Amino acid sequence: MTNAVSSQGWAQLILGMIADYRADFESALHWQTRSLAAFETCDDLFGRALALHTLGVTRQAQGNVSQAREYLDAGLALHRQIGSVWGIAFTQSNFGTLAQTEGNLAEARERLQESFALFGVIGSEGGLGIVSNSLGLLALQQGDVERAAELLQECLSHFEKIGDQPGIARAWFSLGWLDLRRGDCELAQTKARGGLQLRYQLGDPVGIAECWELLAQIAVVQGRFARAAQLAGAAEQLREQIGSGQFIIARSIHTQAQNEMRQQLGEAAFAREWARGQTRTVEESVRAAMVSTNGD
Repeated sequence: MTNAVSSQGWAQLILGMIADYRADFESALHWQTRSLAAFETCDDLFGRALALHTLGVTRQAQGNVSQAREYLDAGLALHRQIGSVWGIAFTQSNFGTLAQTEGNLAEARERLQESFALFGVIGSEGGLGIVSNSLGLLALQQGDVERAAELLQECLSHFEKIGDQPGIARAWFSLGWLDLRRGDCELAQTKARGGLQLRYQLGDPVGIAECWELLAQIAVVQGRFARAAQLAGAAEQLREQIGSGQFIIARSIHTQAQNEMRQQLGEAAFAREWARGQTRTVEESVRAAMVSTNGD
């Protein structure tokens, strides 16, 4: 009976993870909660720890910071109790990105460095890629562009070594932000489009929205404000559909860009282009983002 309940819990957990990746957060929470209950019934500590971790990840994706921390804390305590190095490393990685996106950079660095060291101990290329990406973005956030470049190239190498397509898409997206910071809009656009195309093929709605937001930032720097408003409008519409919130740092960056769009276009033109982006289908917005025209 215990084995059957545990197996059921793992099946439910996998369904929750699939739903989370597809940004079907309500389904993800449903399956994750059921898996947690199953693991509690059969006293599967590792299962409980992982179910709590995934609940935290889903709440983090929704922008619910307090609940994300609550679940991650509970999962981390169980991972430490059973001595799961892999579990500790992954949870600290999520805590690091959570702190980073909220602007708590000291906590972010401490969490991410512990995670990186632990992934190194167990030789996890995927884990090292994830944390290299987060550390690279942290360095970029702190203005250390050269260190960011080193870390983000390491991130791409880790993911390419194991053929991790979602990871490669993540690396291209982050390298796009790096190139934008360096002032190379053309290269940034190439990276962002590469990440967008791969994330679209993989069915990653949150990743698609992130790439549109990056491309909107690039368009603002290029002075293509109508295009920027269309892309930003499409991103906001997709986030609303899937229930994915922006974190404080990202929200601040994109709000500044939107204010510049309004100033340059005027309120009426901005509203028109924003609505144009919001009324497109995902497929139409992806196609529009992949080409450049002189009329936008």
